[in-house]
Amino acid sequence: MLLAAGWQPLRTKSFNEADTDPDISYGNGPIFWKRGYVEVESCSGTGVAACAFLFRDAYGNRLRVATAGEELPKEKAYARVTGFRFVCE
Repeated sequence: MLLAAGWQPLRTKSFNEADTDPDISYGNGPIFWKRGYVEVESCSGTGVAACAFLFRDAYGNRLRVATAGEELPKEKAYARVTGFRFVCE
């Protein structure tokens, strides 16, 4: 829905360092990165399996989307959006 509304993924990590980046090497981080979600900023390895993703629109506005829940496709369990907010950086 975000892409259809004109928001674009904002790459937050270097392709060369993503495999060892502590922000995305736990929880759902490796799964999302391997799927090509370059907008993934961080994922927790414990708790509710929270992750944060960053998007930008044509005007330079930034939007952070938060998810929670483990990605377990074999069990048909998937992370869900739990919130979003505009980011000033």
